[in-house]
Amino acid sequence: MIRRIAPIAALGLAALALAGCTKPAPGVSVVSGTHSVNEEALCWDFNIDEAGLNCQNLATNLQDALPNALAVPSMVGNTVGISVDPVVAEEGWTAFFNGQPLSSAPITETYYRFSIPAATTLNAEGTPLAVASISNNKMRGLWLFKITN
Repeated sequence: MIRRIAPIAALGLAALALAGCTKPAPGVSVVSGTHSVNEEALCWDFNIDEAGLNCQNLATNLQDALPNALAVPSMVGNTVGISVDPVVAEEGWTAFFNGQPLSSAPITETYYRFSIPAATTLNAEGTPLAVASISNNKMRGLWLFKITN
């Protein structure tokens, strides 16, 4: 009888342990050449249908967050790839390089690539690359990287 109870008790404890876990925010990866970084969202609204996190405040202060952003070394003319989790692609996302949008419409694919324009000056502090997920005219998530030379 005790042999039957032990596995059931173990399953119950495992279920309790999993119930305490929090779901991770979606990730975005940025790749250039042999360099790659992956980051969870700076902010992500898990419940987009209700009032949730306010990513707007964070978006207006990206320059302050840039020193802590993950760096991707690259050079002018190189191709940079951005890979987003499927949940981000489902609703559409936009990437901004040095404050300029990289596409005129939301991207609904999980992968997008662009070349760093020849007129860009990359510096050691980093040129910002932001990825924003927007749903129903509300920012749902935000990721920040920096492209360095």
